[in-house]
Amino acid sequence: MYLKNHKAKASSERVKKFIRKKIMADESSIRTLLLADTTVTSLINTRLYDQRVPENVLSPITEPYVIMTTVSTTPENQLDGAPGVDQYRLQFDIYALSKATCKSILSAFRNVLHSVGYEAMSQDFLDENTDLKRLLLHFDIFISR
Repeated sequence: MYLKNHKAKASSERVKKFIRKKIMADESSIRTLLLADTTVTSLINTRLYDQRVPENVLSPITEPYVIMTTVSTTPENQLDGAPGVDQYRLQFDIYALSKATCKSILSAFRNVLHSVGYEAMSQDFLDENTDLKRLLLHFDIFISR
């Protein structure tokens, strides 16, 4: 029982640390937070899309863009009642013509997102369908219910 209580308390403290910094309503708040940053918008303008590039966007795409996807949502369970917070794993797929541009966008996203969560992983790809460079970034963010 001690171990369960200790783990629950440690996890609860970690969640409270992030909640104190920024109270988010849902994952769409993350989009708003990112697009409020001038460094981010100087790199991608408003080309931060939910799950896929909209059909009305011209093709082929020559400007950098980012696709945001919610990978998972996990309740931050407690021993003393219903969870008040969910842990969101968000994936950001960063596309650009050059790896250097992808890395600049990755850096800008990290600078903003470290204020509300923590990085889980990043990965480097070449999108064979478009020949665009692609960086993948996962962030875990706690959002109040």
